[in-house]
Amino acid sequence: MEKTVNIVIAGPRGNMGSEAVKLVENTATFNLIAVVDSKHEGKKLSDLDHFSNVDVPIFTNMETCFQEHDVDVLIDLTAPQFGRKHMEIAFQYGVSPVVGTTGFTEEDIVELRQIAETKEIGAIIAPNFAIGAILMMKFSQLAAKYMTDVRLSNVIMIVS
Repeated sequence: MEKTVNIVIAGPRGNMGSEAVKLVENTATFNLIAVVDSKHEGKKLSDLDHFSNVDVPIFTNMETCFQEHDVDVLIDLTAPQFGRKHMEIAFQYGVSPVVGTTGFTEEDIVELRQIAETKEIGAIIAPNFAIGAILMMKFSQLAAKYMTDVRLSNVIMIVS
């Protein structure tokens, strides 16, 4: 039996965020358990336009989301000023972040890599998300069929 990956998406209302919601919802081994958004605290994603079939809670506070749910992966598709903060919160809760946000400095990357290595948590920073991110997620789906126990560990992969 394949392990289900519990996922939270930050930034679900943006173009990439809505595509990520669709992809996660259409992948049998992925389980979208919540979203983090700057608005709509306490509502369900299904209350918003274009998400009528996605009945997951919306949080405005990531820490509250992680405290209330067992999360494996955070997909962050927010603005640059939130990417690093969200990664640090994810690391604090043992969650592997996948971040499609630009604006990380070399110093940020070094520091985040050190945190990931210390906590033994895998992470991906992919600042040029666009079509590459969708392909990466699709390839992950395909690979998961053959690699049932693959886990990112001790590394931040930087895709540019």
